Amino acid sequence: MPHSYYLSRKYGPISIGLSSSKADTNIFGYGIGRTITVTYSCNILDADGSVIDEKKQQIIETWIIDEWEDKILVDDMHPKIDMLKTLNELGAIALVIMPSTHTCNLKLSCKYLYDKLNMLIQLISEGRCCIVGVEISEQAKSFDIKTERYFTVHK
Repeated sequence: MPHSYYLSRKYGPISIGLSSSKADTNIFGYGIGRTITVTYSCNILDADGSVIDEKKQQIIETWIIDEWEDKILVDDMHPKIDMLKTLNELGAIALVIMPSTHTCNLKLSCKYLYDKLNMLIQLISEGRCCIVGVEISEQAKSFDIKTERYFTVHK
């Protein structure tokens, strides 16, 4: 049976860097802003009548910020991964290495966040709540916005 209650919460914008995947270039990062919308769902509201309380939403927001804010995201198959790891070890950049199954493109970033955040929210809500969707809007220029969504249906 589908869930009865839903809540969507927007986090961000957060600033991230993405690495150029061109092996013949020395440019290793460019900045963009991402806004993340998480849709929570449950069948039973909590004691306050909420799908998810503010404290749990803050845990999710903190995880997103700790994971991505002001960091350069690269996948583990990047042609300059060794150089980027060295720069990270030297403290010149803050690097997040994404598994190649969840590369840095929008669609797979949505799936990555869904997988991580759904496990986290089920843990902190003691199984009462889950995530049914993640949407990421990415803005590289003031007029260029791309959006990708990952939604799943729970029975």
